[in-house]
Amino acid sequence: MEIQKHFKVTLRGLRATYGLSQKEAAEAIGVGLETWRNYERGITSPDEKKLRVIEKVFNISYDDIIFCRQLRLNRNKVTE
Repeated sequence: MEIQKHFKVTLRGLRATYGLSQKEAAEAIGVGLETWRNYERGITSPDEKKLRVIEKVFNISYDDIIFCRQLRLNRNKVTE
């Protein structure tokens, strides 16, 4: 699924942009570490409520989350 691919790339990029570990990102949106890891792997996706939290925490719109827009990825900073 193409959207799922963009979504997991966006989450990794957001973490890198904010300099967060997976654990820190998970805590910021109120999920467990394994849940965040599953989001990044594309195994599961957040529900609408969690997407709204991600929007607020990372100051990004739903469309930008899903379609990986307006996000500069710094893969060198991604941890874990």
